[in-house]
Amino acid sequence: MNRFFVVLVLAVFILGCEGKQGPVGPSGSMGSSGANTFDIYFQNGALPTSAYSGELDTWLSGASGSPQNATPYLEVNSGAAIANYARTILKFDVSNLPTNTTIVSAQVWLKLEAATSVGSSPITIGLHDFASDTFSGCHWTSNATWLGTPGVGWNSCTGDSSAGQEGYINPTTISTVVLTSAVNGTSSFYKWNLDPAIVQSWLTSATNNNGLILKSEGEFGETASTVGFYPYNDATAANHPILIVSYY
Repeated sequence: MNRFFVVLVLAVFILGCEGKQGPVGPSGSMGSSGANTFDIYFQNGALPTSAYSGELDTWLSGASGSPQNATPYLEVNSGAAIANYARTILKFDVSNLPTNTTIVSAQVWLKLEAATSVGSSPITIGLHDFASDTFSGCHWTSNATWLGTPGVGWNSCTGDSSAGQEGYINPTTISTVVLTSAVNGTSSFYKWNLDPAIVQSWLTSATNNNGLILKSEGEFGETASTVGFYPYNDATAANHPILIVSYY
């Protein structure tokens, strides 16, 4: 048999066994995570387009029954008493995603504000979602306070009337970030991994999306700290919180 013909047949066989390359994921601001999964970024005023405005956030002060959304940054605080505590709540509209999408992974990114003051001991900031038994009609707004959302107390949403108002928080920590005093005066993004099943539930029904909560995991015992993050309405879009979702 002609040697050239044999080599040609072998080359065709080997190349044919490799199969076809899968579709290329989206490029540009939405990024790509491989041939079969795609990434989409949600950030007010920037991603997936500059028209996106579906992220909302505020923070809750244990020292005040007034909304804190007018202050320059979100807070997560710890200290010796409830008056020292603060928690941040946020949520993202993910209706851009097809309802038949399968969520593979998700992350929440928040940018630290330079006014952050972590005390002598580290502060562990945990990401939680709202309790699964939250009553209907209790979806919060940017005017939410430590006591509840306008016209509805957290105790009416969850049946918890304790001073700590823990009833609206799912006690299971999704992920954590530990900050030390070394971050004081700096400004960088920090990320929390988010259970993809939670984002999947948001796609199942918009009423499932009551958002997420950031709190000090040891707020009843950690050294006093004030941690600030840029909010959804900061003048610079690049500072806004980000949700990154990988899906197929």
